[in-house]
Amino acid sequence: MAVPVLGAPNQTGKIYEAALVGAHIELAVRQGYGQGCEVTGRIQSDFALQKLAERLTKEAPSVLARMPLSEGLVAALAEARRIKSMNALRRHYSRLAKLLCHEEVAAIRGLIDENDRGHQDEVARFHAMERWRERLLEGGSEAFGAFLDDYPHADRQHLRQLIQAAQRERGQEQPPLAYRKLFKYLRGLAGL
Repeated sequence: MAVPVLGAPNQTGKIYEAALVGAHIELAVRQGYGQGCEVTGRIQSDFALQKLAERLTKEAPSVLARMPLSEGLVAALAEARRIKSMNALRRHYSRLAKLLCHEEVAAIRGLIDENDRGHQDEVARFHAMERWRERLLEGGSEAFGAFLDDYPHADRQHLRQLIQAAQRERGQEQPPLAYRKLFKYLRGLAGL
């Protein structure tokens, strides 16, 4: 059985086009175009560059300024922000991937990973402050003492007033104004 060549007409006169990347790989391997792993690796690396390009278009300009990007790539990333059509954006990702081939991809990925880790650390500290707020409201003086051990620079009197006001609000089922003020104070102590 003959396998049709991409772009060649089949028996009905229509052009054979494979829609999925997997179909391209399978067809190339069956026809003997290089080794399967070479073709697969190339397609996977192209796909990875497109995903990196897509990620870069979503990064803030301040983050992009820290990356070792060429002027042409920076201009193309700025252009991507103006594109609204999904099909045009998909084509633009391919263009960005081709431009990324000439960049220091490892350094760019390293900076993106570093940025992600920083964000994850900030989220973890945020969640820790939320847990402290709940412990302070439910734990009494034991939780208060533990918090002051961890944060000795906290204003005891102000913190106790905020806790009592938040507990009073909870008991009277009022809007959580003091609850929010307490959290804002805790975030300030944690440097968030």
